Amino acid sequence: MVAGVLIRYAGAVPAALVPLTGGPPKIELPQSRQRRTFNMDGLSNPNAGNQSVSEISFVNRTSGRVADLSGFKKKTHQVPVELSEYTRAFVARIAEQDLVDDLDRQFADLRRHFRFKRSQMEVQDPDDGVGVIVTPQFEYRASIQIDESDPSMYVRTQEVSRLTSPESLLSEQFEVAYGEMFNAIEVTPPLLINMEDFIDSVEDMDKHTLKIDFDRNATWCQLSILRVPGEMTVYANRISLQLTQTFPPTRLIDAFFQFREELKGVEF
Repeated sequence: MVAGVLIRYAGAVPAALVPLTGGPPKIELPQSRQRRTFNMDGLSNPNAGNQSVSEISFVNRTSGRVADLSGFKKKTHQVPVELSEYTRAFVARIAEQDLVDDLDRQFADLRRHFRFKRSQMEVQDPDDGVGVIVTPQFEYRASIQIDESDPSMYVRTQEVSRLTSPESLLSEQFEVAYGEMFNAIEVTPPLLINMEDFIDSVEDMDKHTLKIDFDRNATWCQLSILRVPGEMTVYANRISLQLTQTFPPTRLIDAFFQFREELKGVEF
């Protein structure tokens, strides 16, 4: 059974985390990395439905030209013009030094802000365009991959996930270390979302402050609201909120629950 823990603040509760119903935020504490369920009822209106999520990730996605990667040799390399196993492997290979530099910076920041010891961190050097640092509190993952929509471009993703406790998520060290690094928050619901029912429920709300778009097979839908500068994309097994600029982690959580409040009464 997953034990519950009540997060209490010594000072004022950050504005982005003030519960809509009053009282301190309550988040369920998982027992291990294998089973992680964060119960966020205290961060949202209890009438909004099930607030549990099985995974929370903070993400930053940026793009750039393949020719600007440090391993690209202008005299001998050619910019990819098509998608193939070769061009995917090529971009991953020439991005290796960029990822090494990223991991080096993160390693130093983690030691400085969290006081992690060398023995507490496991670094996985870049392999196939992905590098990882595993800490006692969370996992940092950096990747550089070819842009599937434009082979001449790459997509860099920096992600913090697999948080082991709410203390990691809400700690001052986490806020200082990652500041305004992230422009997206992704959550995994504990149960699959019935996309047809979800889309129908949103459309039945008929709210002028809420816009929805979806594909004809109802495999995804995209939502936008007036209060948040970004879009929420909902899949059966994942919810992603992508904002137009970077924000501190607590502001991303706040933006997520502004969507939840707008969708009050819709189960997801």
